[in-house]
Amino acid sequence: MATFLDDLATLMSGFATLNTNLFLGSMPTIPVGTGPFLSIAETGGSGPDYVQNQAAPAYVYPSAQFVARSKSYPVARAMAQSAYDAVAGIHNQTVNGTWYMFIKPAQQIFDLGLDEDERARVAFNIFCCKRP
Repeated sequence: MATFLDDLATLMSGFATLNTNLFLGSMPTIPVGTGPFLSIAETGGSGPDYVQNQAAPAYVYPSAQFVARSKSYPVARAMAQSAYDAVAGIHNQTVNGTWYMFIKPAQQIFDLGLDEDERARVAFNIFCCKRP
């Protein structure tokens, strides 16, 4: 069964390749180089919703942060924009067998400063509603 991060990686498949320029989790090993590279890490999300007397949640609300990096700020910004566009329109859609009511950006793309290799980092956060 696909994880939340797997689902997000699937949505990036038009412009990013897992473990080449797309990395998942909070501690990815980003290659040395100019990029662009995209990383996606889960963040706190919010508590689930239950329906009537069900023991299991009816809906869960995960969240994630996307960070694009490159030696060139415009290139990092363009990759972040591609990721933003890929998730911003998701509503009432199944991804890898999981139904998403919505995926919404929490804010506009923002500058996160330079990474340890002096590459520009551009980021945004999302929150979702999905069936577990």
